[in-house]
Amino acid sequence: FKMAAAQPPRFSFGYWNIRGLAAAGRMLLWYIGQKDFEDNQYETGGAPDFDCSQWFAVKFTLGLDFPNLPYLIDRETGVNLTQTMAILQYIAKAGPTPTLQHGAPELAPYADMMANVAMDLRNGLVRCCYGSRSQEQVEAYKASLPAQLKPLEAWLAKRSEGQFVLKALSYVDFYLAEHLDQIRTLFPTALDAFPLLAAYTDRFFALPEIVEFRTTTHAVKAINNKSAYVNNC
Repeated sequence: FKMAAAQPPRFSFGYWNIRGLAAAGRMLLWYIGQKDFEDNQYETGGAPDFDCSQWFAVKFTLGLDFPNLPYLIDRETGVNLTQTMAILQYIAKAGPTPTLQHGAPELAPYADMMANVAMDLRNGLVRCCYGSRSQEQVEAYKASLPAQLKPLEAWLAKRSEGQFVLKALSYVDFYLAEHLDQIRTLFPTALDAFPLLAAYTDRFFALPEIVEFRTTTHAVKAINNKSAYVNNC
């Protein structure tokens, strides 16, 4: 009697072994019940070269149309994706709860807008962390944060009813709450003047599934890669 070979998990996910752009996707996969997903975490070398050969060795062998990180491979459907928001939207659609795709029905038209607002916030953080070459530049970014956070605070006051960005939990929250947490981890006083954003971030990370996720090896601690000027590796 020959035992059948074990089936590989449905989803294969790949990114650097940092939170970066990947934590939201890893958390969302866990949240929808795909807890056995394959988590390929690529590591860079140290200074001065920050060697990326772990990723480059496989980059063009995975069948991706636009090879990049993060990537998601769905072995059940044959869909292979890159681009962060496309990946999050796809995972949300694979989940059991329709509102994960768009939040509360009355706020669904705003889902893509809020995803892009969250992306803008993330891009500013990336420019600071990887583009800065002096503490003066970091301080300039920190001084710019209130102007970015104030509209988000106002949105929560107007729309969320004390819940999530689109009232009901959606893929947008996985991205936004993650990057708000990255910001306050790197700059601990950043949310002090924004109590609704601080409470929102706490509320997301208190979800039982997210609490559980953070006890696993998927919950990488480092926010940025080794080459970043601002780093908590």
